[in-house]
Amino acid sequence: MVQVVGALSGEPVEAIPTLQVRGHAPVEPPGGRRDDEIGYPLLFDGGAGMETVLGLGRGGLAPGLVERAVTEARQSDLFTGTDPEHWSPLAGYPDLAALGALGARVELARRAGPDAASFRETGPAVRVDEGTNNGWFTYRVSQGRDERAFSAQVALSPDAFVAVVPAHVDEVFVIPENRDLVREPVGFGPSLSDDTEWGVLWRTYAGEGTDVVDGVLRTARERGVFGRVRLAARRGAAILVGRIVMIASHGALKHRSDPTRRDRLAEYSAADRETVDTCPDVSYARSYDDAVVAVHGTMSCAVPIAATLRELLPRLATVLRFEHDTWQPLVSNADELADALVRRVRPRRVTLVAHSRGGLVARHAMHLLREQGVETTVISLGTPYLGTPLIGTAEAGRRGLQAVLGALRWAGGPFVDTATRLASLALPRVLPPGIAAMQEGSDYLGLARTALGSSGVTAVGGSTAEGADSWSFVDESLRQLFLQQPNDRVVPQASALAVGTPYRIECDHFSYLLDPDVRDLLKRYATERLTW
Repeated sequence: MVQVVGALSGEPVEAIPTLQVRGHAPVEPPGGRRDDEIGYPLLFDGGAGMETVLGLGRGGLAPGLVERAVTEARQSDLFTGTDPEHWSPLAGYPDLAALGALGARVELARRAGPDAASFRETGPAVRVDEGTNNGWFTYRVSQGRDERAFSAQVALSPDAFVAVVPAHVDEVFVIPENRDLVREPVGFGPSLSDDTEWGVLWRTYAGEGTDVVDGVLRTARERGVFGRVRLAARRGAAILVGRIVMIASHGALKHRSDPTRRDRLAEYSAADRETVDTCPDVSYARSYDDAVVAVHGTMSCAVPIAATLRELLPRLATVLRFEHDTWQPLVSNADELADALVRRVRPRRVTLVAHSRGGLVARHAMHLLREQGVETTVISLGTPYLGTPLIGTAEAGRRGLQAVLGALRWAGGPFVDTATRLASLALPRVLPPGIAAMQEGSDYLGLARTALGSSGVTAVGGSTAEGADSWSFVDESLRQLFLQQPNDRVVPQASALAVGTPYRIECDHFSYLLDPDVRDLLKRYATERLTW
């Protein structure tokens, strides 16, 4: 029997849906059954019982796995954490003061500084209600000020769990009980019953080099379960942690714009004001003869790339940013970038350094800029030139959007901003055109193969080494889509290297800026090609 540990912040047991965690093995293990309940909740007050986790059976667990899960739980805040090490589902009660301070910083960034104009656009926004209903922390995502257009309320339970999954188990099913008992206590009344989704925020830890995967299980109504987590074949046991979530929504977004763009740019601006001031957006930059432009990926920001370029390139190098809405069509993004450079910057030569989806935008913009006589080159990092199979998943609207997130680890600030993480649970399921275009075989990718050239592109493609530390939103059910091809957890390496001069490295999709080979490539490029 594998224990499950639950955190209960002083709430009566009957107010929390209990969970069954059942494991399935592909073959019947010696002395066991293929399908078996592998755990049950053990309730304790708040986070005080975290030491109990250390008492879990360690048989088959890789060294340090339990300690890592416990350490991340202790240092995490589920709302203000900006990297995977600080947003574990086991995080304690939300720090409302920290959340309020973050909100104040973001609001200040919106009102001041050179990017203030970018924050005037209207659109959906995340509003955090600083309070709880019977221990459930709630927040709201709405379409600007008009909640009649689209509004979603998200509630996270004070109940969390930990389970050790034996090595022979490859699927874990999470089964809720007594769900109706909790609708009224958290404010999800009968009027929202048809629109309410249940789920579990989950994370797995596995392997000797820790493979960390985050995900969200959704209710499968016909089977009465939240869903299943599939784990890769492994030598030892894994750890599964999770927390219950409820989502009630109504209406639809009026326009297809990224609802988190304003808050994301404001949060990054507050984190690294020096880079924002030194590396202006191309839409209001002055004229430069030679410039390097940072182009970000899906639902991300160009500040991390620009900050890294400032660190690596000569002090006099001109580094600019292209902040854009990745929900919009790729062609629109490329037109906007090329137009801003030609109209505002008027360079003789430009280098576009782009991550993930941004490489598709950069390559298309290069074609347009060369038509205007601008000498243009591209360095792309993990760009899906042939697409990524993750876009085609059945749950693409939410799970897929997380899976292809263009976030980047960097030294100066957030990995994934707060607004993006909070809103991603509540956004509508349908993929916007700017994201859907990355699906393998899409019309856009077919057009790009025939109409856009490959010269001038240096394409960096990563693959994750067995046993190396890594993080992603991609569990085994999605990893199988790669058909055992080398990949960086988001993009097949063959897709990232399909255009231009290939540059192979061992790296996951979110760590290109920290990879020593990439950093060396950027330094050498500056030495050989740039003139300052």
